[in-house]
Amino acid sequence: MKRLFDLLYHQVANFPIDNALNARDADGQWISYSSQKVLESAELAASGLLNLGFEPGDKIAITSYKNRPEWVIMDFAIQMVGMISIPMYPTISPS
Repeated sequence: MKRLFDLLYHQVANFPIDNALNARDADGQWISYSSQKVLESAELAASGLLNLGFEPGDKIAITSYKNRPEWVIMDFAIQMVGMISIPMYPTISPS
C-alpha cells in the first residue's frame, strides 16, 4: 500500500465489515456504512469530481457541520483522483 485510500481496497478484500463508518440520521437513528459501501461511494464521488471538470492537482475544499461519514468518503474520493483535499472548519469566515 502506498496511498491512504489503498486501505479501502485492502479492507474490502481482506477484512470486510458491516459497520466501517457509523452516523445518526436526521431522526437520530444509527446508520452504518459497510467497508464495501464506503469504497463504492468514494469511487462514485471520485468519478463525479472528474465529470464536473476537476483535474488531478486541483484543490478541493471540504467542510461539514458535524463529523460525518460523507466527509471521510469525500476525502478518499479526492485522493483517488489525485486532487488535494483542503479541510475547512464550518465556522470559517469568508475573509
